[in-house]
Amino acid sequence: AAPKGAAFLFCADIIIYCAKIVSMETIGRYRIMLVKLKQDVSLYDVYSRIAKEKIIIPDHQREAGRWHKVKTKKWHADIDAAKNLNSPQLMSGVIITYNVVGEPDVVKLNDGYQRYTATARWVSDHIGDQKNLKDDDRETLLNCLVTVHHKEYRDEEEAIFDYVTSNLGTVCTAWDCVKAILVLKLPNYKSVWEDVLDRIHQILLQAENQVGWHRKETSTSVEHKNRRDALMTFF
Repeated sequence: AAPKGAAFLFCADIIIYCAKIVSMETIGRYRIMLVKLKQDVSLYDVYSRIAKEKIIIPDHQREAGRWHKVKTKKWHADIDAAKNLNSPQLMSGVIITYNVVGEPDVVKLNDGYQRYTATARWVSDHIGDQKNLKDDDRETLLNCLVTVHHKEYRDEEEAIFDYVTSNLGTVCTAWDCVKAILVLKLPNYKSVWEDVLDRIHQILLQAENQVGWHRKETSTSVEHKNRRDALMTFF
């Protein structure tokens, strides 16, 4: 086990780092990368590239399905509306991809994951028992255009800074910020630490239930507060 002093300093480092991320003072210290490439691409192409892992989902991305049901239904309705159009329609929002300097072929997704997962759900609903989309459904996705911005960052830290600031408008929770820093600071986060922290969270919930304290995780924000508390208890 790590010494208590080291654990305290690590937690303090995370808290200070997150505070700096949401501070305007930080912006001058980071080079906000200009868009290297901007183009309107079919939703089918974006979906296919992510599904085939030609565009990688980085570990700091928030979990899938964070959109409210109403927002997901609206996205699906916009896709359906493209079926009978004579020309492609431009969908709302922007997809942001990136690479780190020196790794031009490793393309990752920094914004637009919820659009992708909502599209994947639309695809799943239309595939049914088949393995592939019908031609008319594929044509529908080809008729939907999304604007893709591609950026190049000096390192993953710069990518995470841009990710957090770009998601502040859709409420990047305290746990989202902490998780982003854990991904950056802890080696093998996805393969090792994510499972460890999840087990700690579940153990604490079970312990609370045994003493009659039942915390209800009624929303993502409440769940994330509980996960943050579990992390602080661990340290």
